[in-house]
Amino acid sequence: MNRILLLSATRVLALAVAPFAHAEPWQPLGPDGGEVTALVASPGANGRVLALTAGGLFKSDDAGRHWQETGGGLSFDVTYGSKISRSVVTPQEHYLFEAGVRLMRSEDNGDSWTPTGLYLPSGAIASAMLAIPGGVIYSSYLGTFRSTDAGTTFAPVQGLPVGQWIAVLRMNPDSQHMLAGTAIRTPGEPAVYRSTDLGVTWVPLLTPAQGDPVTDIVMVDALTMAVSLGDRLFVSTDQGATWSQRVTLESARLAQTTVGGAELIVFNGRQCLRSSDFFATTYPCDGDLPPSTYGDGRLAEVVAVSDGGSYRVLATARAIGVIALQGTASAWAPSNAQLQAEPRRGLALAAEDPSRFWSGRSRSDSVAPGVVRSDDGAQSWQGSLAQRAQSIRTLALDPTTLAAPGGRTLYAAGSSVRSQLAPITSGIFKSIDDGRTWTSLDEGIPPYTGTLPLTGVMLSNVRKVLLDPRSCASPPVQGACTSGPLGTVYALSNGSNSDQRFRVIKSTQAGANWIPVGTSLPDDISVDASYQSVDPVDIEIDSNGILYLSVFSNLEDEKGGIPTPTITSGVFRSNDGGQTWAPRNAGLPHVGDSATTTRDVFALVIHPRQPGVVWASTIEAGQSSQIHLSVDGGENWKGIGTELKDCDVRDLQIDSAAPQVLYAAGIALNGSKGCIWRSEDGGFNWTSLSAGLPVHGVYDLRQQPQDHRRLVLATTSGLWHGLVPSDRIFNDTE
Repeated sequence: MNRILLLSATRVLALAVAPFAHAEPWQPLGPDGGEVTALVASPGANGRVLALTAGGLFKSDDAGRHWQETGGGLSFDVTYGSKISRSVVTPQEHYLFEAGVRLMRSEDNGDSWTPTGLYLPSGAIASAMLAIPGGVIYSSYLGTFRSTDAGTTFAPVQGLPVGQWIAVLRMNPDSQHMLAGTAIRTPGEPAVYRSTDLGVTWVPLLTPAQGDPVTDIVMVDALTMAVSLGDRLFVSTDQGATWSQRVTLESARLAQTTVGGAELIVFNGRQCLRSSDFFATTYPCDGDLPPSTYGDGRLAEVVAVSDGGSYRVLATARAIGVIALQGTASAWAPSNAQLQAEPRRGLALAAEDPSRFWSGRSRSDSVAPGVVRSDDGAQSWQGSLAQRAQSIRTLALDPTTLAAPGGRTLYAAGSSVRSQLAPITSGIFKSIDDGRTWTSLDEGIPPYTGTLPLTGVMLSNVRKVLLDPRSCASPPVQGACTSGPLGTVYALSNGSNSDQRFRVIKSTQAGANWIPVGTSLPDDISVDASYQSVDPVDIEIDSNGILYLSVFSNLEDEKGGIPTPTITSGVFRSNDGGQTWAPRNAGLPHVGDSATTTRDVFALVIHPRQPGVVWASTIEAGQSSQIHLSVDGGENWKGIGTELKDCDVRDLQIDSAAPQVLYAAGIALNGSKGCIWRSEDGGFNWTSLSAGLPVHGVYDLRQQPQDHRRLVLATTSGLWHGLVPSDRIFNDTE
């Protein structure tokens, strides 16, 4: 057996003259679809559409038929609470509120973004926004404000209510007229306001007796406008002097199919109506409309976009993504090619079959299945765990069950759905049939003891599941088991209720029963208004059975942070199967002047054949990750290489065939994309592999077992794969 040792820097430099081989670019694997929270269409002939999703900002230049991620300069996870608006006067210009608070501007149709300088105070999330000539108007609970210098400075407008949410802002491109619709109001108060001076002053326009919210407004021309209000649609053809109720359709959105045209679409995710006479008469357009899951406060989106000599109507359909209605047709169809709107976390590959993939759903507010799998090389996907898992953060495949009659054994973990309709589970699930069906693993987990009327057990935010590779019934003298199943399983969480022992749990019965083994990890420290705690995030086991555990710290006080914390964090080691844990942090960087609290350690990886050789990734808020190496089981650490620029590392992997080759993947910082790095000398030098990878972040990286050059990624925008350059030191197939 070859014993591969760490190479010296001199040896590496001598080898570094060999050029990289060409590699295949990064390609999306799917699944296509996922929830879209906003659609913005350009009226130009290019058919440009922008889609805000949980996976980032996507663009389409063929009227929604194909999509690709865009949004250079935007931060990670921009879409929660985000608003986006396109200028009706200058279609290339867009404004976007990241997470509803930081205002960004694009002058190139959404491809790149720069901050305007506006950052809303805590709690003041933007509820509506409208791009206007030379600037932008936005509304929050603090009021409505207007800028005429591209979002640099703002002044309050006159006439709109303060402390009352404005839900909709619209502008007629042929005039200076604007309309604003309220979200929450008392019956008898105005629902719609009008401005005739580009938003400087506003006056009431429509005051219905009911207190229903305005869900959409369309300004057809200088005279004609339509307002969706609660479950009713009102139309005015005389600049709002008189109004007629035309259609009953709850929480509807509106789209004008062509600029200046009379044809309108009204849509709410469950029904669709078309009209060419301002809804005096209507025609159904809901053929093949998928079953709707709207109605929990979220609204469907609908836009029309030019398509050659015709048009397409695009609408959102929750987990499906985007659906399309072609021109005057009446039947909808999915329009999602490469729209990977769902962040994916947790990744498993089959060692003997390159066509099989499993991945989890990372967002707790998603309606997508908890786990997806493909048996045909990502040509199609099947979902499971749709109703039981709130999120999935980690997947583990038992490699000894590849030939099992019923299928492979997998573990999936994250958090359980919490509902009065069914008991809470541990959030740890097991499948013995290739991920088709799942059983929750709850035995030994304490019951829920909170104040809500819920039943079941309680385990909070399971982040990692680890299988002991030598825990089969008859392990070999050396190396991992080849026949199983494996019996020992570890899981990391935030604990159970207030019982911190359950931050690390262990089962020696393949998950059939759990015991807590986190007793010796540091307890929380709470003094006056300050609070310190640590939560485990990664766990690894070496060939001698030694466990290594990394944690991140939570440091809070009334001022937002603790300059000199005292809790012990970093890396912990266990020599007794997790029964006791001891800190092993000498040489790791600390937070401020603290003697005990290290920077957060989000990822670990161990040498597959040299016990005691461990790598760890450390990071301080606002900075890039640094890799550290220990060659004595964590007794001493040394920072190696340079910081991985603009990368918050969340996963470290090692090439089992060439252990000098390391991979680091994580969240891209400072508006960058990608965050994939490779080292060919044990971490002393790193090369970025992020070029061409448009995602905001990578949660999990795996090498394809049949070809170690091919990497598969679980990212903020679905699954991706790519063939990276051959390393210059080892033959990956040896």
